[in-house]
Amino acid sequence: MNNYLDYFLEQRMNSVDGEEIKGALEAVSIEEKNCLELFKVQIRHCQQQLALIGERIAAGWHTHELLTQKRAFEEQEFVLNVAAQIQQCSYETKGIQKLLYFEKNESSRERIAVDASVMMYEWCEDLNELTGKKYQDIAKRLLSEAALAKTRIARKKLADFFKQEYWCPLNMF
Repeated sequence: MNNYLDYFLEQRMNSVDGEEIKGALEAVSIEEKNCLELFKVQIRHCQQQLALIGERIAAGWHTHELLTQKRAFEEQEFVLNVAAQIQQCSYETKGIQKLLYFEKNESSRERIAVDASVMMYEWCEDLNELTGKKYQDIAKRLLSEAALAKTRIARKKLADFFKQEYWCPLNMF
């Protein structure tokens, strides 16, 4: 261990507190996995509705109302996919966090930390793309100005993090 804080954390992980922390991380992981499953159900519902609308349009039903519904389900599916990706990122981060906290081998800890850093970097790129123009167009119609400003600030922070030229995962040690 390189410093007192590392030593303190290692002592906590090896104590009764460590078991409590491990249990809490496992409970959060289960909850996040359940949320991912709910996103899948919602996305599947949107896809089923879109298929039904497509069939009705092909059968010659009144298209104006159907096209309005189609657009709403397409937008809902898109937003749910973005939210599911964010949830997936959180879920995977918790898994790596648990590995990192309880790994005893220093070289394994370094490898896990590097993997975590690379994963977060890649997620930043993905989330920045997912929250691009299409997302912003949908958000403009659904969110208040204050909420929209928060999404833009968050997106800018992700972009800034991603664009750092000298970002190095090993700087954490």
